[in-house]
Amino acid sequence: SQHNYLRITRILKSLGELGFESFKLPLVRLLLEEALVEGTLPNMRHSALEYFVYTLRQHAQRRALLRFAQRHYQPPENFIWGPPKKKRIPASGSTVMKAGKNEVVEKSVGKARSPREGRNNLIEREVEDMDERKSGERRVDLEEYIETIPL
Repeated sequence: SQHNYLRITRILKSLGELGFESFKLPLVRLLLEEALVEGTLPNMRHSALEYFVYTLRQHAQRRALLRFAQRHYQPPENFIWGPPKKKRIPASGSTVMKAGKNEVVEKSVGKARSPREGRNNLIEREVEDMDERKSGERRVDLEEYIETIPL
């Protein structure tokens, strides 16, 4: 189910955060092989291609997995390189600042989501947050952020 695929994505991200990045590549490759080659997990191929592969930090590893997936994807003409681009609407009330090495991403104020919608779109929001961190926008200084936390 999609909910379990979300859990797998969280496990993969946790492996990287806890210093086990080297375990992610073989695990994602195994999941892709089961979904695309063996056909034992056909419902997983969407999540594997759009989310699991992009938990890998090294571009070369992601590229190698996508090439593997392209070779085994059926029908081959339907293979898409990466998740579709999301159209972004700037959130009102957010401050755009650039900071030095001590920086955190500022959470923007957006529209409220229903609990069901929140579960279904959690991975999409996490991918958008990663994109924002890479682009260097919407940053605040860590010391300024800490001062705003109530004790």
